[in-house]
Amino acid sequence: MIPKIIHYCWFGRNPLTEDVLRCINSWKKYMPEYKIIQWNETNFNINCCPYIQEAYAAHKWAFVSDYARFWIISNYGGVYFDTDVELIKSIDDIVSKGPFLGTEYSDTGISIAVNPGLGMADSAGSVFCTHMLNQYNSDHFLLHDGTFNPINVVTRSTNLIRSYGWKMNDEFQIINGIQIFPIEYFCPLNYLTGVLLITPKTRSIHHYKASWLSKGSQGIHSLEQIFRRLLGFRFGTVAAKPFVVSYRFIERLKTLGIKKAFIYYISKRG
Repeated sequence: MIPKIIHYCWFGRNPLTEDVLRCINSWKKYMPEYKIIQWNETNFNINCCPYIQEAYAAHKWAFVSDYARFWIISNYGGVYFDTDVELIKSIDDIVSKGPFLGTEYSDTGISIAVNPGLGMADSAGSVFCTHMLNQYNSDHFLLHDGTFNPINVVTRSTNLIRSYGWKMNDEFQIINGIQIFPIEYFCPLNYLTGVLLITPKTRSIHHYKASWLSKGSQGIHSLEQIFRRLLGFRFGTVAAKPFVVSYRFIERLKTLGIKKAFIYYISKRG
């Protein structure tokens, strides 16, 4: 049985923002019988593996949380939410039926991806969480060229669930005992377009604060959303591409310097 505990991560020693508090209050409102636990530097070992050490040293708190959530559920069981998830209905009936994960549109806008940040639940000893931890334990956040590991938690989770036999479609499935829910349940806000579509089946809203992105990256993403709403996903993405490429090149210059940034982009084009 999955314990009635809601876990969330808050690394960086900063005060909780109003947006985060609003989301936490929604958990209290719709799941009052659940205990809520914050995980941070005081109760989680940030030196548990090289990936976490490197992500924490780089102040990339969201990537620290990516690992921590699986360790927490694997050891204690319960429910995990990202701090930008707002409940609009209880999910106790879902949790009572066993482990679950939510889905979203992938970056292509066509295929479906698994995102544990939307909400997930499992018992202690979770096989899924153990497999996810194994990936991180054998990996690094800081790469040899000085850049950060681009493989995010959505990609890792999606690939793992696919290896279990998940069909990448927007239908309810049970894979290895895990309930995989369609997009409308936990992701009514389209990250790619910014369009919100709530249905009678919707349980929560993932507000996609994208705390792992810089202010500049968040601004570029907002620009992409505007183009996609005006022109449609395909043409909007094409129209926004010059802005995206220019911004990313400038960011590489800041991180790597002119010579390394040039070599990096030449290698990517090759």
